[in-house]
Amino acid sequence: MENKLIDQKVPFAHVLLLPVYILASILYLAWRIDTSYMWHTWYVYVFLSAEFYSILMTVLYLITSRRIMYPVWVPPLENKTVDVMIPTLNEPEHIVKMTAVGASYIKGVRHVFILDDGNRQNIREMAAKIGVKYLARNKHLHAKAGNMNFGIQYTDAEFLIFLDCDHVPQKNFLERTLGYFSDKKLAFVQTPQLFYNTDSIQFRKVVNRNYWNEQSMFYESIQPAKNSFNASFFCGSGAILRRSAIDSVGGFAIETATEDLHTSLRLHAKGWRSLFINEQLAYGLAPEDLAEFHKQRTRWGAGSIGLLFRSPDSPFVAKGLTAMQRMCYLSSASFFLNGIQKLFYFMMPIFILFSLPFNHIQTSIPVLTYLGVFLSFWGFSYFVTYIYSRGTFHPIYTEQFNIASILSSFFALKGILQIQKKFNVSTKIKVKKEKSVAYSMIIYIWVLMLVADLFGLVYWFIYKGTTVQSIFSTLIGI
Repeated sequence: MENKLIDQKVPFAHVLLLPVYILASILYLAWRIDTSYMWHTWYVYVFLSAEFYSILMTVLYLITSRRIMYPVWVPPLENKTVDVMIPTLNEPEHIVKMTAVGASYIKGVRHVFILDDGNRQNIREMAAKIGVKYLARNKHLHAKAGNMNFGIQYTDAEFLIFLDCDHVPQKNFLERTLGYFSDKKLAFVQTPQLFYNTDSIQFRKVVNRNYWNEQSMFYESIQPAKNSFNASFFCGSGAILRRSAIDSVGGFAIETATEDLHTSLRLHAKGWRSLFINEQLAYGLAPEDLAEFHKQRTRWGAGSIGLLFRSPDSPFVAKGLTAMQRMCYLSSASFFLNGIQKLFYFMMPIFILFSLPFNHIQTSIPVLTYLGVFLSFWGFSYFVTYIYSRGTFHPIYTEQFNIASILSSFFALKGILQIQKKFNVSTKIKVKKEKSVAYSMIIYIWVLMLVADLFGLVYWFIYKGTTVQSIFSTLIGI
């Protein structure tokens, strides 16, 4: 029997925001194309693409997130075998030990396996001391997915809990998740990935909650909304999976570095169901600084973009998916292009200002009129996104992370050229802080914007002899 879902009620006015926003988007783009784009410049097409992408992503988000759905808790199944799998590569022993010990205390678990792709003697000895099983393979093919596929060969458990080696589970993990598998077609239950190192780059102090996390919107709005369409996906950790479901798709997908998203798509295409529950059942470590954030997001982005554009399992062409499932996977995979769109927004004013002496721009639209329409539409976009996010979207902090993702988005483009299978583990705890290329790039963009602004002012006031009166006339269109 399929699990019952409860709809989180929202005011009817919020429901109306979706069609209103779609209509506003059409009118805005029509106005931009017809009257305000400078078609004699080559960069207009770049800017148009950036605006179209931004609007498309917002519309996809609003469509897929208009309803938040949570399953009704079901008492755990009895007499079921459950094992825990903990993949690791080079993480410190004390981090792996905390997770393994925590997994051992989960009520109802039979065995805990440490899958050590680093073949480390100290991890082997630690596993023996705390009474968990240790597995290490000789050939390290297909990164994390290969390690997990290797591990499940050594268990006949009906259900498997997968934990990243820095995610410590709560002892009631099975009590809160196992009952949902009374639905024979349920492949997995995913829980939110929560983090206890609140001094990391991903956290900000906010007024209406203890901490705002960069992933709050995903786990509190996007994932539960995907329950509506049977499209919530496996996130690689903090999940329990049905073994027969994994076997039905040939194990975890090894063709991309995002084996969690890829495997989820295959399961959904095969007719399996999934659930996301918003319960705090495991706590882990978030990337500590911008360098590690960049490394993690590059991996996610390259894998997702490769899945989208190069894989035969792409949501564009995969058989067996519903229309809404395709839309959900399209939205999630294409999200990692967001940094590129932001860079275009920042670079266009810089390019325009520096090209003033060579390409005088003529437009019949008064500056104040243009700014009024532009800022009103984008302000409305932020407002609608905030409403649909149930308060998890933070306009300032979200934009900070969009900017921080610029470099990783560009690096992720290699997923278009070649499927990314290599798995680079981010270092969650560092003894010494290191300078980040991503951080330097943000500083460079900021400096370029400042120099371009100064150049524009000097050009208009000195070389063009512009006066305050002529500037005012331009602003109001006289």
